[in-house]
Amino acid sequence: MNKLADQRDRDRFATELGANFAVSASAGAGKTTAIVRRVAEIARRAESVSALARLVVVTYTEAAATELRVRAREEIFKNLPLASGGRQRVIAAFGGAFFGTIHAFCLKLLGEEGRRLSLPARPALLEPGDERLWLRFAGEAPELADSDAARRVFRHYTFEQVLRLARKLDTAAAEQFTAAELSPSAPVVAVSGLLDFKPSRGAVTEKTRAHMKKLAAWFERYAADDDGFLMLPNFDGGNQEFLDAVGDAFRPYATWLDAHAAALAGRLALAYRDYRAAHGFVTYDDMVTWAQQLLADGKILRRLRAREYVVILDEAQDTHPAMFRILTELTRPQDSALYTWPDQADATPPTAGRFCFVGDEQQAIYDRSDLKLYRRYVDAFADGRGGELLDFSVTMRCPRQVIGAVNRMFHDRLDQPPLVTFKALVARPGAAVGAVTILPLTLTPGKCKVDEERRDECAQVADWLAARGLGGLGVAHWGEVAVLAPRVDWLGVVAAALRARGLPCCLLSSRARKRDMPAYAWPVALLLTLTQPAERFELLGVLREIFGVSDAELLEAHRAEKSGLDLRARAGDFSRTAAALELLRGLRADLTAGGCHALARRLLTVTQLRGRIEAVGGDAAPLADFERSALTADLEGTGLFAWLDELRRGLDQAPPLASGGAGEIQLLSCHKSKGLQWPVVVTVGLGNGLRAQQVEYPRVDRADGQFVPHFSPLTRTDEAKEARSVARDWELQRLFYVTLTRAQRLLVLPDSSGFYSIRKHSFAELARWAELDLPALAGGEIVNVSGAATDDGARAAELAASPSAAALAAAQNIWRRVLPHKLAVHAEPEEEREFAAEQVTGGLAYGVWWHGVLQYFPWASPSAAQAAYVATQLAAAPPACRTRGARELALFMKSALREKLLADGEHFLAELPFSAPLTPGEAMEGVLDLLVTRGDGGCVVVDWKTNRTLAGETTGQFHARLREIYERQLTAYADLLAQKFNHPVSGCWLYATVSGEKINVN
Repeated sequence: MNKLADQRDRDRFATELGANFAVSASAGAGKTTAIVRRVAEIARRAESVSALARLVVVTYTEAAATELRVRAREEIFKNLPLASGGRQRVIAAFGGAFFGTIHAFCLKLLGEEGRRLSLPARPALLEPGDERLWLRFAGEAPELADSDAARRVFRHYTFEQVLRLARKLDTAAAEQFTAAELSPSAPVVAVSGLLDFKPSRGAVTEKTRAHMKKLAAWFERYAADDDGFLMLPNFDGGNQEFLDAVGDAFRPYATWLDAHAAALAGRLALAYRDYRAAHGFVTYDDMVTWAQQLLADGKILRRLRAREYVVILDEAQDTHPAMFRILTELTRPQDSALYTWPDQADATPPTAGRFCFVGDEQQAIYDRSDLKLYRRYVDAFADGRGGELLDFSVTMRCPRQVIGAVNRMFHDRLDQPPLVTFKALVARPGAAVGAVTILPLTLTPGKCKVDEERRDECAQVADWLAARGLGGLGVAHWGEVAVLAPRVDWLGVVAAALRARGLPCCLLSSRARKRDMPAYAWPVALLLTLTQPAERFELLGVLREIFGVSDAELLEAHRAEKSGLDLRARAGDFSRTAAALELLRGLRADLTAGGCHALARRLLTVTQLRGRIEAVGGDAAPLADFERSALTADLEGTGLFAWLDELRRGLDQAPPLASGGAGEIQLLSCHKSKGLQWPVVVTVGLGNGLRAQQVEYPRVDRADGQFVPHFSPLTRTDEAKEARSVARDWELQRLFYVTLTRAQRLLVLPDSSGFYSIRKHSFAELARWAELDLPALAGGEIVNVSGAATDDGARAAELAASPSAAALAAAQNIWRRVLPHKLAVHAEPEEEREFAAEQVTGGLAYGVWWHGVLQYFPWASPSAAQAAYVATQLAAAPPACRTRGARELALFMKSALREKLLADGEHFLAELPFSAPLTPGEAMEGVLDLLVTRGDGGCVVVDWKTNRTLAGETTGQFHARLREIYERQLTAYADLLAQKFNHPVSGCWLYATVSGEKINVN
């Protein structure tokens, strides 16, 4: 087999673990595969496996991070020799690796170190569209400085305008505006020549004369310097020379006002940031800002650098500058001055082997991208200051005809000096021929409005697809076809046109949530019903939605049961209900037999869930994700309940965008198509103008890394507007490149040049469509599209539902995982536990909440700070936990346990994970609730217990029962610490939250 032209660079990235690399990866180059290979190589080498536990793999979306983790785990298991030693060590190390977004990583750092800076340890995410907290803050907003400058600002701008700007500002802009040195004296507005304006050519028009009259009245009010509100003049129409003169005259004054108004807004924005923190909320911007605050503390920075993180950054071209700096600073040597590399030539770069990034400036399509910063990092690697620059130029995705069309279309068109230089795509050996089809659109007489043109274009594209059919397109089902539009508002029009012709389609939107899709929600509902047989609400939903039992039958069956309908009922006279309950009881009978993956397969088979989902018109493809998650749970040793809890949390997330998985044509925007691919890609709206939407004032522009405020058009110069327009056009060119490189076999480009005039700032205009040799661009026939284009960078959605045989064999040969809570002896019958749960707040939800609160309890802080922390946690507690939590936290704060721990403890380690071999075939893994080390070298183990008392049970009986249940578990902890880790245990205590007392365990 012929080697790839860039194979050497690919192999070096995967195997040279002691080097740092910056990888320039073309569209479809298989960067995910490259990252997976590097991670698997770390796991394979005994001398570097410790780096696996310190691994941080960061990408832009949770879906991409999940894909990387799933594929890396599969690769590790597939290549893990069954007879090799240290197998358990590899698995444990991989469990400690981080795969996620930069924001999730910042939250991880805050959870570990944030309390040292009095930052919220477990903040709640404030969604971008949630205005409730802001409205509360605005009602309590602090007083702004009463100065001459502030009075002048509020003479021309309203407080509501300043508030609106404050709401938009991120921390970096707010800090810049508040730190700026501002002149207290306002510039004088030059009136000379404006009130008796005479154009250089022609006479003064009536409109200009009216403007001059209004301007005279404005100057009269301005000169009076009274307290009345006076809006800055804003003229529309009239002589352009006059308008330019007005702009020149007012610009210095308006710029001065904007700077002072921005400083006021900045103070409000920073006050709102502190307000969020005080109320336990965090925004995405806060996560990054607070992580930077951690790095600014010298002691914390040294601790974080001492962890020796090994970082791999994906999608680096779209990474925010602050995020880039956080990741690089963590990998630099201990004594490196903060934020000096790569800007300073003599600054110490990241330690070799600990920082790699993968990106492509040609695919930077988001406004947050800072290509200047990205180029500085790339250039540093190219100069050998930090690592080496590698090039993945071969695309594994696109066929030869598509590659040829992209190279012809973007040659000398995607050069955006000095940020982007177009790099031609290279076909892999054996790549399919594929095809590019130019679809001429025919002008329909009488059509002239933009919305009518749009409908007509979509109708002609739909007609063509219907006429071709599956066979003519060379696909097996419609899910292998995607229609991409430059604007979201095109998608509804496309959907209507396709449905009118009987073509199935699916409009993909990030607003959807998994809980709204049967293939995600129904398996979770079934598992909840099986694990919580007394939960009637969930059971009724399962019977109604999944098994199709009518409400009337459910009501009658419920009335027929003495204690109400639950999983134990027989429902003898109600055939559909009885059959469903019998089926569910059969599944529950062997609930834990064979692990999560065996249960998932049995559940899908017995309930015929795939057919049920398809019968109601749902997409059953995500059931493969359900099976894969079950396998992942088995491979990582996760128990059934932990796996179910993970599935439940995931229901609030957006589903990953499909890529040919369903039998419907996929409709989505060009932006949303990034990272995806389809055998057939059809574009619409190539000639449609894509001018950026108007942003209302006040607004903030970025220029050369600085933020520039604007409260009116007066301060936006023509040069600034032109620079922004050019930057926008360059971004659109890159977006068009991303759009065209999604095709695996066939690319269809509707040609609107004979249908309506190609508009400014459209894909076609930016590609200079009129200059293209369209016959040469197409070059192929539709009959050539049947050859499959394999993809070495396959997405998670394309992974087989079953794992490889090698991965399963390796997983089954791993040491048996013994969980400490399995040693507990639960004597009370299930019915009593369920009865108690209905009487008193408790159960899993309360236990999780309590452990979360104590995990971040500020042991090292003064008592006042501890009390404030408790109050904050109670204020943010779920309503179901609040009453019991208030009572039990009050008991804890005055408990003898807390006083003793504070008196004797030196270090407090909460939720401490551990793994230690027990026998040649098994290992114990778990988490210590709290380990407290003492000054004499001994340690104390504390285990929080939120169990509830039974009816009629005394405190002494309750404590004796807890000791009987958990004694073996606590003894195992003590033995492990003493024998395996050489830490003698001087105390093993249960803490009963109900009584507020500690229970000694021998």
